Amino acid sequence: MKTTLPNVIDIFKPSIIIYNAGSDIYEEDPLGKLSVSENGIIARDEFVFETAASKNVPIAMVLSGGYTQKGTSIICNSIKNLLIKKGVLTA
Repeated sequence: MKTTLPNVIDIFKPSIIIYNAGSDIYEEDPLGKLSVSENGIIARDEFVFETAASKNVPIAMVLSGGYTQKGTSIICNSIKNLLIKKGVLTA
């Protein structure tokens, strides 16, 4: 993903990115079974937002799948990271 996303943005030149940020990839999710840690999900979101910002493409984040009670807090922590630590999320 580290090279694919920037390349796809360069090729397609989108006017906006709609980012479907599910938490079903979380390691404890009973359905997703993709073994990504909470820190991995936060890093994923950070990378997507930083890449979009570096390409000057606005991004809309929508939430989806995630079948654990912790999924909500993971996404909240990710948004908090984007707002406070990274400053890449704007209103």
